[in-house]
Amino acid sequence: MNPCRIGAIRSGVRKPKPRRNHSVANPRLDLCPQLGTRFALLFFSVWICQPSALFAQSGVAFDVPALVAVIPVDSTHETNSTAASPHRLSVQTVSQGRRNTCRYLVSLDVNAVFSEPQQFQSVMYEITPMSRIGQVIDYAPQTQATSDWAGEISSESVANKNFLLNTNLNASLPGYGTAGFLLNSTNSENTISRQSFKAPLTAVVTSGLSQRGRGVFFRFTTSRESIIEGGQKLQFVLEVPQTWRGDLLHIHCVARNVERTTHRDFLTAVTILGDETTQSMAERFAAADYETDQLLRRLNISQRPTNVLSELEQAFSRRSSSGDQIDLQRVRQSLMSANSLKQIPQYPQLPQRLRTSIDNYLDTKLGMLQLSSPMTND
Repeated sequence: MNPCRIGAIRSGVRKPKPRRNHSVANPRLDLCPQLGTRFALLFFSVWICQPSALFAQSGVAFDVPALVAVIPVDSTHETNSTAASPHRLSVQTVSQGRRNTCRYLVSLDVNAVFSEPQQFQSVMYEITPMSRIGQVIDYAPQTQATSDWAGEISSESVANKNFLLNTNLNASLPGYGTAGFLLNSTNSENTISRQSFKAPLTAVVTSGLSQRGRGVFFRFTTSRESIIEGGQKLQFVLEVPQTWRGDLLHIHCVARNVERTTHRDFLTAVTILGDETTQSMAERFAAADYETDQLLRRLNISQRPTNVLSELEQAFSRRSSSGDQIDLQRVRQSLMSANSLKQIPQYPQLPQRLRTSIDNYLDTKLGMLQLSSPMTND
């Protein structure tokens, strides 16, 4: 059987590039368009380098709770978790050998809003207690996968084999006549092969432990059957010493698309449900966190240039004025891990009202961290 070849021929006519007419009187200089393009690029680069412009153009806004009240978990019974996960939180057989510990169920309602939802492929939330004295022993939702195919995938292949033999023999003898011999043989064979494959799976939820079991992460991926925009309920069981009364959760949010990755960090105060003293401390920390964030936003807006000339002047004199310019993005990031005023960059250059707010923020933050230390709570 002769194979059949299929070929593709591409053809086309490429138009020649038009040449510039130099014979025209008073030709137009090329310097002005080049300078205009360079000024436009310079203006665009100065505008996008500002932290507020970066945040405005990120296309995603995260929202996490300011404070959360945890619920005690009995180790001898199963924890009835939310129906969002196919696996219920079960802690009856985990870490039974550890004594003088308590287990608490932590539930967080997080949200992500996109300016263009079709451009984002995944959202991740990583949650880590700042005290790092607890152990995550269970979490929900757990890893889930789906398929874009309905049922199995079938593959069928057909092989044809043909065999043909033709023989013709003629002989003649003088005086006796002519003799002939003809042989025809045809053999045809068809082979059909059918195979079935499982449909490929796509992870819509990926979750697991992080920071050597001290934290947990949840990644949501868009698919035909899942939407990553909107609210998600995250739950995990935290095993801590019996003297534990509260903590701060560091929530790291990440949104990914084809072009860039957007990060945002939050601190959430955690207290025990029904403990009025710790709940009051958590409310003061949430208020201090909100006030500091608002003052940083206002200062960032006031530092932005108001016209094109001031932006260009700031770009050309960046080296000489870098010592006076306050890096508010760096100040905001330092508040996540700072425990003293020495760890705040450019603190003496900040306005008095902002410094007072940061002082209150650090005091309430240290108060929340002391709730998790067994050395200070007997």
